[in-house]
Amino acid sequence: RAGWFRRGGAKSAGWIEYEGNRSMRSLLMLLFAGIFVLMMALVVWAVNDRSLWEAGRGLAADPWFWLTLGDAYMGFVIIYVWICYKERRLLQRGLWLVLIMTLGNLAISIYLLREVWKMGPQGDMRRLLLRAE
Repeated sequence: RAGWFRRGGAKSAGWIEYEGNRSMRSLLMLLFAGIFVLMMALVVWAVNDRSLWEAGRGLAADPWFWLTLGDAYMGFVIIYVWICYKERRLLQRGLWLVLIMTLGNLAISIYLLREVWKMGPQGDMRRLLLRAE
């Protein structure tokens, strides 16, 4: 019976695998591309409204601003730890750190699009989530 998830047998060493990984790959590509496009649209909208420095003057006194900013950057660190696990080279780790801390979810969506693309047409989720050996 086809379903979203099935428990693998001896061949899959107990992995929980998605049946129909091609469609999962397509879904992930659409999701991460959509996030990238939406974030770009929001950046263009915000930049056309006023400069970051001008907006920052009014926001700096608001505790909700600091909460939202802190929440976003803690999320960036969580994703970056996973990227450090995936990327073996120090230079790549450093590059992704700079990109994520400056571009935020734009950089994360680019990284994830790259990783989903590398899954290949069969959509092997292990290749997405785990470090290549």
